[in-house]
Amino acid sequence: MHDESGINKSGTPEPEIQKDPISRCWIVAIAVVIITYLVFAQTLNFGFVNWDDDKHILDNRYMYPKPNAGYFWRQPFDNLYIPVTYTLWAVLVRLAKTTTPIPLPGFSHTIQLNPNVFHSATLLLHLVNVILVYFLLRRFVKSDIACGAGALMFGIHPLQVESVAWISETRGTLSTAFGLLAIHTYLRGWDCKGIRTQVIWFSLASLLFVAGLLSKPSLVVLPVILVIIDLFLVKRPIRMTLPLVMLWLLIAGFVVHETQSAQPVPQTLTSIKSYSALVASDAIGFYVTKLIAPFNLGPDYGRTPMWLIRQPWMVASILTLLSFVGIIFITMREKPFICASVCIFLVALLPVLGFVPFIYQLYSTVADRYAYLAMLGPALLIAWSLDRFQSRRLFLTASVVLAIFCAVSIHQVSYWRNTYTLFRHNLDVNPASALSYNNLATAFDHDGDAKRAILLYKKSLAMQPTELAYANLGLAYIQTKAFDDAIAVLRLAANLDPYNPEVHNSLAAAYGSLNRYSEAQEEIQCAIRLEPSADELGLIYVNLEYTDYKLGHYQDVIETARKVISITPYDAESHYIYALALSQINNTDESLKQLTVAERLKPRLVYERAITDGTPIADLYVKTGLLQLGRHECDKAAISFKIANRFRPEDARIVGDIGYAYLNSNKIQLASTYLLHAVLLAPRSAPAHVNMAALEMRQFHRLDAIAECKNALNINPRYVPAQLMLRQIESSP
Repeated sequence: MHDESGINKSGTPEPEIQKDPISRCWIVAIAVVIITYLVFAQTLNFGFVNWDDDKHILDNRYMYPKPNAGYFWRQPFDNLYIPVTYTLWAVLVRLAKTTTPIPLPGFSHTIQLNPNVFHSATLLLHLVNVILVYFLLRRFVKSDIACGAGALMFGIHPLQVESVAWISETRGTLSTAFGLLAIHTYLRGWDCKGIRTQVIWFSLASLLFVAGLLSKPSLVVLPVILVIIDLFLVKRPIRMTLPLVMLWLLIAGFVVHETQSAQPVPQTLTSIKSYSALVASDAIGFYVTKLIAPFNLGPDYGRTPMWLIRQPWMVASILTLLSFVGIIFITMREKPFICASVCIFLVALLPVLGFVPFIYQLYSTVADRYAYLAMLGPALLIAWSLDRFQSRRLFLTASVVLAIFCAVSIHQVSYWRNTYTLFRHNLDVNPASALSYNNLATAFDHDGDAKRAILLYKKSLAMQPTELAYANLGLAYIQTKAFDDAIAVLRLAANLDPYNPEVHNSLAAAYGSLNRYSEAQEEIQCAIRLEPSADELGLIYVNLEYTDYKLGHYQDVIETARKVISITPYDAESHYIYALALSQINNTDESLKQLTVAERLKPRLVYERAITDGTPIADLYVKTGLLQLGRHECDKAAISFKIANRFRPEDARIVGDIGYAYLNSNKIQLASTYLLHAVLLAPRSAPAHVNMAALEMRQFHRLDAIAECKNALNINPRYVPAQLMLRQIESSP
């Protein structure tokens, strides 16, 4: 007598099942890959979205513009320790750099990164995972077509869209790739004879498991998945696998402990742990529903524990959990494939079911991306069912269902084009999504529509009054120069989270804008006392630079700027304020170097700040131009004066300096244009008329030159340059 796994009841393995021809195996595999690629191909034309992509890549000073992968191995970043993923992103940043700036909807600045490179990497990882699932299924199911259907279920199901279309979730596809490779390597080790060979394979599998954990910690469930495969599919005695599984469980336990240490959970979530079984039951019911009917998908469903305990049907959700326990118990002996499929599905979801609270539960316990690895269970069930029953009607039904899933996924992928399309769609799915209102508001704020951003932030706060929304609203008020309103809402943010240094830094910016510099410095010192991260500290020091500059403490600015640059050398604003301070102490050459660095790092930011602070920047370039004239570098001087003119376009003196520089480089036509324009701007300017006199003399128009000198003296009889030039002209033959 034999069971469904191909192993007889005595425990002796059956002779190996004759597989379909190799050519068919690869034809099916290639077909599955092509179909999956076509479903997700449109992502290659998408950009970044303003939901963690900025935090992890674009605004991450250790990632862009110059990646520093080593930083992410030394310490957690943003409460996450995923150094393998950050290393991959660092490589992609280097590959994605372009010479042409790329504008991004919903972001405050253009970038020189091609998002196609990141989307290509994520899609490639997904295709690799589809192939790995296909060949894993072939170990247990003899029909290549059935295995292809199972792998296609894994590859194109709409629940997988979020993991493939969202750049920040590359961590999930990367972690799963390592996990699936670890399973293959583990099973390959058992296929080998000889202890030494097995040790090599098991060691490699362990390294792949660790790499997966360092890509995304949710892979901690992999040892349990291996036990399920061994118990129900391979029928390998547990005593044989126990030593390696225990080692992996120890590693997983350590990762769980470190993750919880790096990612503290808010009190609002830990206080409702008594409802964790009900939360888990509701989550399982949600995933099963979306597995069967994957419609109305979005990034935020709003199914928080706090929302759930207010629902009248909350207790009934426990029936979902009991139903799955019943299925496992009933099928454990007679239908091991069904049992294995259900167990893999549940175990893969275990870290995010709510038994252990996690931060995203503030928005929703459930999310599509959490089901990525769990889809291995349904894939196994589909493959086994098609192979077991060999029914034409079943194959036709499966084909129709998969075709519908393909169409739904293609439509779902389109929403991930940019921040606006994504979160507008999510408001259709969940109209009470505070996250969607907040992210849309941030996008409008970055695109310069601060008034609309304020309205959306207020809607977000009406749904869920969080410290983040108050802080963002405060920054929007600063953008619209409503500084008193900014201080009021930032105070509310500080009350909700008094230990957030960024809020105090924003308060300092608001106080500084009202010329209340002593209060600004108090907030800055408070932010520094809260022991911010190195990234946050750099921003705080930049604010300190600005308040010191406004107070005239230029030497303090210079010392602080050097600290900032040592922490975050690519902060454009720090280099900009440093340049202003150096200009004030007449260190013109070094000031110009710092300003050049700032302009190279972030031209738009520097230009906007320079328009606001136009006088010191214009003066800096005027000083530079005069020094260059003294060194007879007339063309360079003209460029410096023209840059100064960008910030003070109506300043006749600067326009005249441009003309004078061109005059000294014998570019008479250009000199004439600028010098005439200077006279038009300031007809009562004595220097403008003296410059015109010099131009007339260069063209041998002696009488016109005399007339211009007299015009200058009529304006200012004591203007020495006009007196000297007139004497020189009159004494000349």
